[in-house]
Amino acid sequence: MKRPMGEERRKTEEKEKALHTRILKIDRSDPDPGMLEEAGGILRAGGLVAFPTETVYGLGGHALDPAAAKKIYAAKGRPSDNPLIVHIADRAALDALTVQIPEAAERLTRACWPGPLTIILKKSALVPYETTGGLDTVAVRLPDDDIARGMIRAAGGYVAAPSANRSGRPSPTGAAHVYEDLNGRIDLILDGGPVRIGLESTIVDFTREKPEILRPGFYGKESLEQILGEVHTDPALATVVPDADAPAPRAPGMKYRHYAPRGELTLVKGERAAVAREIRGRVRGHLEAGEKAGVICAQENRDAYPEGEVRCIGSLADEESIARGLYAALRDFDSAGVSVIYSETFETPRLGPAIMNRLLKAAGGRLITKGDTGMGRVIIMDHPLIQHKIGIIREISTGTKEFREMVSEIAMLECYESTRDLSLEDRDIETPMAKTTVKRLSGKKIAIIPILRAGLGMVSGMQSLIPAAKVGHIGMYRDHDTLEPVEYYCKLPADIEDRDVFVVDPMLATGGSACDAIRQLKKHGCSRIRFLCIIAAPEGLERLQKEHPDVDIIVGALDDHLNEIGYIVPGLGDAGDRIFGTK
Repeated sequence: MKRPMGEERRKTEEKEKALHTRILKIDRSDPDPGMLEEAGGILRAGGLVAFPTETVYGLGGHALDPAAAKKIYAAKGRPSDNPLIVHIADRAALDALTVQIPEAAERLTRACWPGPLTIILKKSALVPYETTGGLDTVAVRLPDDDIARGMIRAAGGYVAAPSANRSGRPSPTGAAHVYEDLNGRIDLILDGGPVRIGLESTIVDFTREKPEILRPGFYGKESLEQILGEVHTDPALATVVPDADAPAPRAPGMKYRHYAPRGELTLVKGERAAVAREIRGRVRGHLEAGEKAGVICAQENRDAYPEGEVRCIGSLADEESIARGLYAALRDFDSAGVSVIYSETFETPRLGPAIMNRLLKAAGGRLITKGDTGMGRVIIMDHPLIQHKIGIIREISTGTKEFREMVSEIAMLECYESTRDLSLEDRDIETPMAKTTVKRLSGKKIAIIPILRAGLGMVSGMQSLIPAAKVGHIGMYRDHDTLEPVEYYCKLPADIEDRDVFVVDPMLATGGSACDAIRQLKKHGCSRIRFLCIIAAPEGLERLQKEHPDVDIIVGALDDHLNEIGYIVPGLGDAGDRIFGTK
C-alpha cells in the first residue's frame, strides 16, 4: 500500500535533518562551557561528536554504549574488529576500565599523561566488546587538550574515539578535514582550529611480558626506554602492507591500510641528490603523459623540484613541523586531483619512525631505494588481487592444484608491476580503418631465471604476459646446518648479457639463494636485474639490498621474521613442496 504523500515528506525531512552536521567554533585557550555541555549531551544520548585533541581530531561516541561504538564504525566505514581508544579526562577514571594496572604502566602514565600516549591493558567488564573490537584488552588515553577533556567530563568521563575521518583516509588535523569526510554522518564538529602535533598517539601494550610498541608516535622507543627500561617493538610494524587474513589487530592502525590519499603514493629513499633526480624524472614522465603528479619534500629541498604539485610539509630542522604538515599535504593532493605522488623520506631522529610508519602505510609499502651506484627499488605490492591470492596460498588447507594456480597468477600480476618502466618506441601502422602511430616495446629483450625448484611455479604466469622471453635456470638448495645456499645447476640463454633479467623465487627467506643467483648472473655480464618474490622476510630483504643495491625487488608481502630453522613466519611453509605436491 502506498504511503500518503505527507508521511513520505515527513520521513524525507527527518532523514535530511538526521544527516545535518553542525560545526561549533570553540576557543582552545578558553573553551565555552555551554558548547562543551552541548557536545557532552549529544554523546550521553548516543550521538557522535568530532573534537580536537593535541594529536588529530577524534570521532567521539560514548565508550560504554555498545550502540555508540557501532555508530562510530558505521560513520567511518571502519571494520568492527579494529579497536577503539577510550579517552578519559582524569587519571582516576582509568581504574574502572581495567582489571589490573601494571607498575610499569603507572610509571609511564605519570610521566606522559596527559599527552599523546595510549596504553593497552586487560579490560574490565565495564567496557563493552563493541568498543574493544572483540578483544579482552582496552586501549586508553588521557589527551592533553582542554576542549577534549572538558567534553569528556560533560559526556560522563568515557569517550571512545578513533580519528575523525573515513577509514583509510589521511587523519584530520583541522575541522575542515572532518567535515569533508563525515558531513552528514555525525551530529557535531567542535572546531578548535589546527592540532598541535599532527600524528596519532604512541600505543604501548602492557599485556605482554615486556611493554611493546604497537604504533609509533610522539613518544619514541628511546624516550620510552628511559622511563621503562627494555621496550619491545611489535614485529608487525615491519609489515607495511596490511594482510586482510591477519588476526584481529591489537591496536588501531595495525591491520588495515591507513592514511592513504586517492593518488598513488611512492616513497623514494637514498642520497639527497639521487632522490631528487629520481623524483624529477618520474614526475616529468607523468606530466608528459598528461597525468597530474605531486611531490612531498622538506623545505630545504624545495628548489630541487621545479615541476608538478609540490608540497613542502616542514623543515628537517623542525621535525614536529613535518608531522603537523603531513596529513594536510596528502589531503591537498586529493583536492588538486593529483593521481600520482612521490615523496622524500623523513628519517629524523625522534619523530622519524612515526612519520615513516604513516608514509609507508599511506604508500601501501611502495618504496624506491636510490643508492649512489644504481637503480635499486623495493616495491611491496598492495594490489587487492595480489593480497587476496596470497591469503589463499597461506592457508594450510589450500590444495596443490589451487596453490600452483595462485602462484602463477600472483607472478603474472607482479610481472605487470615490474615492467612499468620498459622502454617504448613509436611505430607507424595501418589499421583496417586508417593509418596511425602506436607504441611498441623497444630496448633489451627479456629473460626469466627461476631459482629451482620453487621458482618454476612463477614462470608460466610471467610468460603469459611476455611469451617471447627466454627462460634459464639456476638450481640452489639450502644447507640445513649453515642455512647457506649450495648451487647444483646453472643453464642460461647464450645472449643473457644482452637481456633484461627477471630472477624469480616465491620466497625470500635468508636471502642467500637470491644473492648467489644474482652474483652468478652478474658474472655472466647481466647489468639490469629485477628480483620477484611472493613473500619476503625482513632479514632476506635487508641482505639482498645490502649485497645488490642496484637490483629492483618486487615483493608481494613482507612478513614478520625468520624462525630458528630459517623459515618465514607467518609465511606459507615450503613453497616448492606445495607447488609440486611433494614432502
